[in-house]
Amino acid sequence: EYELAEKIRRRYLLGWESPCTLYYMPKENLDLSLMKNKTERIRLEDAETVDHFYPFRDSGTLEVIKGDITNRPSSAIYIDGEMVCWVLIHDDNSMGIMYTKEAHRRRGYAVDVTIDLAHQIIERGKIPFIQIIHGNGMSPGLAKKCGFVEAGRADWFGIIAGTPKELIENNDNSKKQFLAALPVNLHEDVYNRNKEYICLYNFLHNFKYQSPEMNGLSLKQVESEMEKALWGDITSISFQSKVNPSKRKEILLQAISDAKYNLYLLYKDGIAIGASTTQRDEEEDRGLYLLSILPDYFDKDLLKVLISETIQYEKKKDCYFMVTQIEEKFLNIFQELGFRESHRI
Repeated sequence: EYELAEKIRRRYLLGWESPCTLYYMPKENLDLSLMKNKTERIRLEDAETVDHFYPFRDSGTLEVIKGDITNRPSSAIYIDGEMVCWVLIHDDNSMGIMYTKEAHRRRGYAVDVTIDLAHQIIERGKIPFIQIIHGNGMSPGLAKKCGFVEAGRADWFGIIAGTPKELIENNDNSKKQFLAALPVNLHEDVYNRNKEYICLYNFLHNFKYQSPEMNGLSLKQVESEMEKALWGDITSISFQSKVNPSKRKEILLQAISDAKYNLYLLYKDGIAIGASTTQRDEEEDRGLYLLSILPDYFDKDLLKVLISETIQYEKKKDCYFMVTQIEEKFLNIFQELGFRESHRI
């Protein structure tokens, strides 16, 4: 089965990946004496609390969690009416979404709810099992303490086959949002109607490109007003427009004043020579815009560094998916960085 999974990985683009280790509890390992505190089923009205603390939360998880609470066993500890620790069962029957509020940790509550829920599962004639994502350093110790036994690997991943309609829509919507922030008289400067633009996307889960070693280069996110002014200078000079540079700078700074924009500066030997902009389209989605390098410094290697380092910054901010629209002459650079074409406009 693992070999089959590897063949699928190599053949398709991965949209996401969650490598896990599988643990199960033999019936004879259940030790109810480990429970020290009273537990009860999660109340449906607390589904929003579970969703709020869920690290993989998205627009649809609340309804899924409500279904889990309604249709399957769960366990929680309540202190003065407040739910402080909980665990429930996913629709694949694995135990999960465990959480203990920070103020109530190191009191053994996680052991209590784990044993309680495992007991409920065994009482129903089933085998308790959990899947712990790689990198979670605390959960394996808790699982073994409660009597779970490691069983092997369980990899979860999603593949992209062809070009789903959603990818095209995401790209088009991102472009519309970006243009909406600019005055109409700059729209033609951004997307010349006489040119064809390639719409690209990249799932940053797959982004592993390392920028080449180039002495003196560094990328920094814009934080101060002085840095914002530098970003405006570089972008307005590099950004071809019929509007004069000083007016362009004013327009662009106004356009990106919204909190959904992240601005970056590329420095060479302490001098700002490049700039980039990302637009938050959804919680984990970004549009990449206004890539700029001063004319005296421009070359394709520097552009590649600017793009890749911007992506690395956004990836650390839990960015999952990125889109952009480019001219044909830049296609090779973006392809080397893992971008794929969705359509052309």
